[in-house]
Amino acid sequence: MTTNLASAHDIVDVQDTDCCIVGGGPAGVVLGLLLARQGISVKLLEVHKDFDRDFRGDTIHPSVMEIMEELGLAEKLLQLPHSKLRTLTLQTEQESVPIVDFQQLKTHFPTLP
Repeated sequence: MTTNLASAHDIVDVQDTDCCIVGGGPAGVVLGLLLARQGISVKLLEVHKDFDRDFRGDTIHPSVMEIMEELGLAEKLLQLPHSKLRTLTLQTEQESVPIVDFQQLKTHFPTLP
């Protein structure tokens, strides 16, 4: 018995590209941006139609903001609605214990946006 699998997976589009990136997570998107800025034809494949997922952009660390600044994206990113976390404190039954003070970092972005 022969089964025709091609009908279940018909090719609907064919495109030429220099580089195909599978996955529109933070690494895939930044890689696509860097390659495109170098004139490389890039196709980015992502199964999701939006970025409405909990694991994307929950926090952006100061070091990542420095990278965004180098890419020329920091100002646009900061225009999006966000809150800033300047310190991280552990609350126990007896007291509040400061754990991290991001404002002590030597960076343009001493908070978690």
